[in-house]
Amino acid sequence: MPDTDPAAQAFDDLRAEVSVLRRAVEALPQAWRDNRPPDYTEDLARVVKAMNAVSTRMKAIEDTPTLKMTPQAYGQGIREEGLGPVRS
Repeated sequence: MPDTDPAAQAFDDLRAEVSVLRRAVEALPQAWRDNRPPDYTEDLARVVKAMNAVSTRMKAIEDTPTLKMTPQAYGQGIREEGLGPVRS
């Protein structure tokens, strides 16, 4: 094995490291494109649209007078309707 100059060996080692680093940096854009997460914008828009529709329906249900009645008032209404035919 021939004796090599330590400085020449250091430059050869540095050249090899820079070459590996250059290949790694050049591969980054393709790696970023390959590993990009999927775009969920369209799916999320459908979810938001469906949730808005459900919200509208829930608001209509919440606004019904029957749901605002107490159990006692509901029972009284049933009694009144049941007594209606007897009174007639």
